[in-house]
Amino acid sequence: LSELLDLDDGIRRLAEEDVESAELVKLRLFAGLSVTDAGRALGMARSTAYENWDYARTWFTAFLNDSRS
Repeated sequence: LSELLDLDDGIRRLAEEDVESAELVKLRLFAGLSVTDAGRALGMARSTAYENWDYARTWFTAFLNDSRS
């Protein structure tokens, strides 16, 4: 349960910085879409979707490391 709450908190905080990346994360994790398909659903170019996904993964790594400290 705490992991889901951390994920929800992380997505909300990410959205404060980058709404598109947060939406991409939601589609990847909750709808099971590929990066390409999630990006397409959001009207992103494939390269933009991958850039946003890479950013979100890096952002979440830092967020989770900070929350565990």
